[in-house]
Amino acid sequence: RWSMFYPDAPPAALDLLNRMLAFDARQRITAAEALRHEYLVALHNVNDEPDAEPFDFQFERDDVSEHELRRLIWDQLRNFHKDMPAMPDSYMAG
Repeated sequence: RWSMFYPDAPPAALDLLNRMLAFDARQRITAAEALRHEYLVALHNVNDEPDAEPFDFQFERDDVSEHELRRLIWDQLRNFHKDMPAMPDSYMAG
């Protein structure tokens, strides 16, 4: 399906894109797996790559409501942008 948008992309690039953008987080490729993917193999250097704690995608739980998802996304934004105000009521309304 990605070949529709990127007709000149190599098959390995399309495969990596598909695996990184999987909707279900449980099926998504990890950063470490992506670095070992055949498309990035030329860039992979195990001795020169940062390591980090896994990111918590708490909002990707199966039982999260739309209201809770909106709050979790806003909270994540505020983690990176400390100057953001509290979430407006209009955002919760949809």
